[in-house]
Amino acid sequence: MYKVPSIKRYFATKYNTDDMPQYVDDAVFDNPTSGQPIVWAGTHMGILLIAIQIIIFNIVQVLINRNLNNYIFDNEKYKFIAILTFLTIAGVVNYMIVFKDKKYLIYFEDFNKISRRTIICYCVFFALGYILLIILIVYSFSWLKNI
Repeated sequence: MYKVPSIKRYFATKYNTDDMPQYVDDAVFDNPTSGQPIVWAGTHMGILLIAIQIIIFNIVQVLINRNLNNYIFDNEKYKFIAILTFLTIAGVVNYMIVFKDKKYLIYFEDFNKISRRTIICYCVFFALGYILLIILIVYSFSWLKNI
């Protein structure tokens, strides 16, 4: 499709490029300000924050010796408020840590400077961290059995 002369001229005038597939790679996949890397970074940070909130919520339930899950999540209004609160807190913290003043650009620059071996170590470390976090979330619900 990109080899058709009229389409090539269109992209050359509209996007100032002769190589549209490379332009798409640069704009979508390799662009740290609006591309896929920042979407993935924000998504993973949000997942981690919500997971931590769930664990903290379960700890609070144990500390007050009261199971609030049924009370909150059986009532449609309270469920909506709880979910909105969890997402809002995660969004605000995510914004402050990653997106405020485009801090993620500094993180990406630092990440691009490290060796491939270190990147692999980070991947293994965070994969294990994710697995442990999931195990901890599941286990934290078992704390509520005695309440």
